Amino acid sequence: MADFFVKAGTFVKHGTSSIHLRSILEKGLVPGLGRHELRKQSEKSPALDAVYVGGLAAYFGAQAAHMSVMKEYMLAVPDFKEKAQAYFADAKKAKVTVDIGEVTMSVPIVLNIRLGKDVRMIADEDYLNEDELSLDDEQVWNRWNAGGVIDGIPADWIKTIEYPRLVTVDDYWSRRALVRQDMELLVMGGISVSEKWPPSTLKLPRGVKNLSQELKFGAVEIEKFFAIKQMAESSNRFLSQCMQVSLFNEVSEQHNYTALEF
Repeated sequence: MADFFVKAGTFVKHGTSSIHLRSILEKGLVPGLGRHELRKQSEKSPALDAVYVGGLAAYFGAQAAHMSVMKEYMLAVPDFKEKAQAYFADAKKAKVTVDIGEVTMSVPIVLNIRLGKDVRMIADEDYLNEDELSLDDEQVWNRWNAGGVIDGIPADWIKTIEYPRLVTVDDYWSRRALVRQDMELLVMGGISVSEKWPPSTLKLPRGVKNLSQELKFGAVEIEKFFAIKQMAESSNRFLSQCMQVSLFNEVSEQHNYTALEF
């Protein structure tokens, strides 16, 4: 079978967690790195190490990467669910003080990438089953816009970062609808992988194609991102994550999607 190449100038997306941003800025996207230990335990290993890219599938990758980090954090905090429910229920009053440990800096991130040269692309194995193993790399890419770049991706090919709306106590209730819209997009990404539906067949929320927040990919911008009060303050990170968990599960239930529920 001939190798399949995607042409230079093609725009693709890659999903990850914000905890990897500084490393990606320094080293680029390296095949096989950044895959959390919990994902290695729960998912089949790919035949070749690659940087998995695509369109809607990248939102599945972002949520899967983030959830692995979140689950590790949740397991480290005694009685996490009870503490989260107490904080979440009283967020508007901001009177509850709980020991929530060192809140992870993770949020789901989607990187927007412009390929700087022709790259060899292999099939994303998430889209192959026993009935479809005869599909070649190009057919998988054309059908689902998903595949793996085996040579990695340099940092200077990455143009922008997408992430969900983050909240504080002050705007918690007024931003709920926007956070829910972001969670809908993450759920649709998951459905596209688990059900193997072509992206064109999925009805996205109000035509939305990106997460609601976006910034340029660069050293200054990344440090500014980590310095905003929604990220810098532990209580705000916890509040955003509680809201995301609640709304992601709510949207998942609405669509009968269970693969990535918290």
